[in-house]
Amino acid sequence: MRDATPGVVNLDLSLPVWDEFFTIAPLILVGSRDPVGTANIAPKHMGLQMGWENYYGFVCSPNHRTQQNIIRHGSFTVSFTRPNQIIVTNLAASPRWDDDTKPGLQAIPTRPATTVDGVLVENCYLWLECELERTIDGLGPNSLVLGKIVAASAATELIESLALEAKEQGVQYLLHLWKEAGALQALREDLAADFEGEDPLLPEPSHEAEETRRRLLAAADTLGVRKRLVDHDEDYVRLYQTEVNESFKHLGLVEPYQ
Repeated sequence: MRDATPGVVNLDLSLPVWDEFFTIAPLILVGSRDPVGTANIAPKHMGLQMGWENYYGFVCSPNHRTQQNIIRHGSFTVSFTRPNQIIVTNLAASPRWDDDTKPGLQAIPTRPATTVDGVLVENCYLWLECELERTIDGLGPNSLVLGKIVAASAATELIESLALEAKEQGVQYLLHLWKEAGALQALREDLAADFEGEDPLLPEPSHEAEETRRRLLAAADTLGVRKRLVDHDEDYVRLYQTEVNESFKHLGLVEPYQ
């Protein structure tokens, strides 16, 4: 093996490379149904979305009850834990007793899934309900369990925070367009004096440029440049798209929202 590039260390492949460093992975709780009908919950950390559509997969083992349950039952749930749920995940990881039960699971708060036959762990931030798509065996002692998401839900604050972030980005973009429209109007006015009042930049009369600037200013004010909104609805989306289209049209560009 060639020497590593300066500042780079070659890892020993005689061992799993994952044992040689730390990395970040989501801690999830996978729910399945035991043969006797009771709910089983097990922690997993090797899970991720599978592609751009509604598929989710995680690494398991044919020797684990979780994978056996899913193959037999045909479905599973995924609950994404919060950092303060370490006790819950420890309870889910507790061993089975001699009678093949996991008493620790009784202390985990759950609610019924909405679409598949299973349970979701309470107080998490994201939940998936999946039907088994396939399993891929032969990954050493492990398998990839792949499911199609048939239902999903999220904590309200997660969605609201994302919507607010998107709105704030939209507001800043709208404000940027408004400033550009204002700068263009100022440039028109400066150049018009040298062209005996004729519009030197675009075919629209100057009063149309001022009207576009006025609408952008009004929309920016409505959408939170001068006041912060906390809701996110279709009226906002339509207003934003209309004003962006108008500003692009004014600047001689193709309207982005059709």
